[in-house]
Amino acid sequence: TLACQSFLERVAYQMQYDPYGSKDRSVVRNVSLLKVQASKCLQMCTIEASQIFGGRSYVRGGRGGVVERLYRQVRASAIAGGSEEIMLDLAMRQAKL
Repeated sequence: TLACQSFLERVAYQMQYDPYGSKDRSVVRNVSLLKVQASKCLQMCTIEASQIFGGRSYVRGGRGGVVERLYRQVRASAIAGGSEEIMLDLAMRQAKL
């Protein structure tokens, strides 16, 4: 999660000083990779929280209610911004790999 935050700060700094990518063309690639990294990080954190809460994470109310809601929505939020495969393909095309 610390790596994800560091990458987010780097991309935000890059977009602040070169928002259209005229000087550095890696803005699109970095944003795509950041989206993939953030969605995978959310998935991992949700699965670990579900393991910690155990059966409580399957009940809508109570202490595990937040974990249950995140567990249901984690894939939908990853797909809504573009699937990971599409984002990785875009990043590879931008890097010309």
